[in-house]
Amino acid sequence: GATNESCFSALPGGLHAGSNGGFYNQGTKGFFWTSTANGNLLAWSRLLYNDMNYISRISNYKVDGLSVRCFRNIPFISKIMPMAAKPGDEIIITGTGFWEVQNASIVSFNGVNASEFISWSDTLINVKLPMEATSGKVSVTVWGQESNLIGIIVIQNNQIDIQIGTQTWMLQNLDVDHYRNGDPIPQVTGKAEWAKLKTGAWCYYNNDSVYGKIYGKLYNWYAVNDPRGLAPSGWHVPSYTEFSILIDSLGGQSVAGCKLKEYGTVHWISPNVGATNESGFSALPGGFRGYNGVYYYINVFGDWWTSTSRLKDTGSFIHLGNNDYKATTDNYFMVGGFSVRCIKD
Repeated sequence: GATNESCFSALPGGLHAGSNGGFYNQGTKGFFWTSTANGNLLAWSRLLYNDMNYISRISNYKVDGLSVRCFRNIPFISKIMPMAAKPGDEIIITGTGFWEVQNASIVSFNGVNASEFISWSDTLINVKLPMEATSGKVSVTVWGQESNLIGIIVIQNNQIDIQIGTQTWMLQNLDVDHYRNGDPIPQVTGKAEWAKLKTGAWCYYNNDSVYGKIYGKLYNWYAVNDPRGLAPSGWHVPSYTEFSILIDSLGGQSVAGCKLKEYGTVHWISPNVGATNESGFSALPGGFRGYNGVYYYINVFGDWWTSTSRLKDTGSFIHLGNNDYKATTDNYFMVGGFSVRCIKD
């Protein structure tokens, strides 16, 4: 009944008996090892016959000599980093079964094939995110076999907001110097003057505008709470509850920090523990200004005001650190200078 319909082309190689060194059944039977043991001495094999139309599952002694037919690994993606990126960013894909050379293999970002590869190995691919890519699924196809699918968020270069769960957040820290009604917000640089404030003010970290281009401005809580409105029209400073909803949607305080922090160490000081930016929030470590007017921890801590005051003379804030998986909440003196990230009305 042989047809070779499968194109497997099995041959009757017989076997070599480890017990006595004899050779048997060449031309009449094909024995093929599996990789599965059956106890200490035996392992499972498959047996084909010249006079029967079925395949048997049998055990042979591990010392026996049987034919081996290899199975090509199906590519498998275990992780991609970062999980949120802009077109042109480097993406590192780790997994198995990619083969040592690319050949005709394909990396697809939501249907857009990558064309610029930095490196390729059996377990790691370093590739640039195509300019035409959109948010969706990433796959690797090797010799016609497609891997599992892993999600990626693509942040377009002109994008200003990001949807996370049911909320829409600004993609950057606030960087305004006027209230919503047009009134100016004072910039206060001196330590002593800042420490005495009871009204809204802003500053650049270390009074250096270069930091502002990356991390935005630092505001005291009086500016956050000013009735003239700190956030642009259509936006507001999130409440403690709204930040809690964000954190809970990302798995809770114990892991949300990883999913909020920007990936890598371009802005965060190493080790930037666990950062994946899975949410696309792209949190940056803008440091803060203390109640005494002194600046602290640029590139180490990121702190964001909420609009909520839970204790007298303090405002609630969200804290992320370069050496922490967590997103924690705390309270600080209203005169402190923290980053602000707005949420859509």
